[in-house]
Amino acid sequence: MQSVDINFIPPAYRRESLSKPSRQYLILCCILLVGLVYLFVMFRAQQKEMVFLELRRAALEKQQAELAQSKPEFDKLQDAIKVVEEKASELVAVQKGLPTIPWGRVLQAIGDSGTDKITLGSLVQQKRSVTISGLAADFPSLVEYGTRVKASLDRQGLPVELTYRQAGTPPPPAVAATPVPRATVTPTPPPISGIAFVLVVTVTSGSGP
Repeated sequence: MQSVDINFIPPAYRRESLSKPSRQYLILCCILLVGLVYLFVMFRAQQKEMVFLELRRAALEKQQAELAQSKPEFDKLQDAIKVVEEKASELVAVQKGLPTIPWGRVLQAIGDSGTDKITLGSLVQQKRSVTISGLAADFPSLVEYGTRVKASLDRQGLPVELTYRQAGTPPPPAVAATPVPRATVTPTPPPISGIAFVLVVTVTSGSGP
């Protein structure tokens, strides 16, 4: 049984059917249009990426210029740090090579060697010496005191050198000792009349405490 296709639309209003070449042309135009839209979108994205990269490049160039300007100062600072480190290393090496002076034993000998003819006024500790000032009944009494101090330290393996001189004016009677760890000074008797002296005890070598 055959079907009958009846079209009630008047011929003037009927849509003309496209031929096969026309349909192919229309499809090709649609594909080209979609391709152009895609290319336009990709081009805009590439433009944004190029702008971002250009800004990034400008920022890096600015940073590089700032670093180039500050490089001399940075080099000077590095050189100064290197010199300080070298000096510190040399100082540590020198300090390790120096003998250790047991100042507690030195001051103990100074205090224990006193006699009733010696009045200690003050003690001042320096790098390798102790300066003692005070009053002595006479110069022989001062020499005897220094000899007792030296003999006490010699027995402990601490050789010292003594320097005597007479002070211009007598020191005050109060005993004032420079704070030193383990420093012990035997209390001295009341001031006596005599010569004002300065005795410098210099340790020529050291040993462990």
